[in-house]
Amino acid sequence: DKESKAQLLDLNVPESKISIHPDVAFTFAESAQINTTPSEHPCLKVAISVRDWPYFKKTTSDEGMKQYTHTISKAVEHLVLRHQAEVVFISTCQGVPDYWKDDSTLAHSLVEQLSPDVRKKVHVDDDFHSPSELLNLLQGFDAVIATRMHMAICALAAKKPVFPIAYEFKTQVLFEQIGMGEWVQDIEALKANTFCETLDRFLETLPAHIAHITPQIDTLCKEAYTAGETIKAAFNRSVFPERTT
Repeated sequence: DKESKAQLLDLNVPESKISIHPDVAFTFAESAQINTTPSEHPCLKVAISVRDWPYFKKTTSDEGMKQYTHTISKAVEHLVLRHQAEVVFISTCQGVPDYWKDDSTLAHSLVEQLSPDVRKKVHVDDDFHSPSELLNLLQGFDAVIATRMHMAICALAAKKPVFPIAYEFKTQVLFEQIGMGEWVQDIEALKANTFCETLDRFLETLPAHIAHITPQIDTLCKEAYTAGETIKAAFNRSVFPERTT
């Protein structure tokens, strides 16, 4: 994104060596088996990705995570009690023992704090899923609340409306790029009541969100592939200079 380019320029990286491309994960949209038929399940189904975030700027890590987890818990209660929704916690970072993080650990701790009645409608998927498996799973949901940016991108690639929580500027930039910036929730400023009210407005117009993002994601998918040609050209110039003119 342009903001990242500006940071590289501040580090004195030559502009000729900088090229902006969409995240490579958008290429998943090309192979995603998109289900355009109306949902057959009787209730709203929402996927949620959570993550630990120790780098709060406006408060301590403990206080920031306390407000974040409180907001997510209240949102889950709101989804279940007001919308009769089914909620599944799922993430791109889980189910790999050797990886340094497993988001399902936080998800399980959140679910344990819910009331028994709410907990009946909530499930934690803590298995590892390949990108293709994850995109297929996401076809079973109506919307995704995503903290992990790559969970948000995978959901967008599956043409699912995403209600994003931004812990870094890249999420805000991405959703502004596709005309969905108004829905981004800043992890530094989460308030449970405001979050749920905004989520209600988001859920009221799910079909419109899908219609809006579909052409945007198709374009980003095509543009993401151009990174390969850029890298190939740079590699050839540095390793095989005799091949270039």
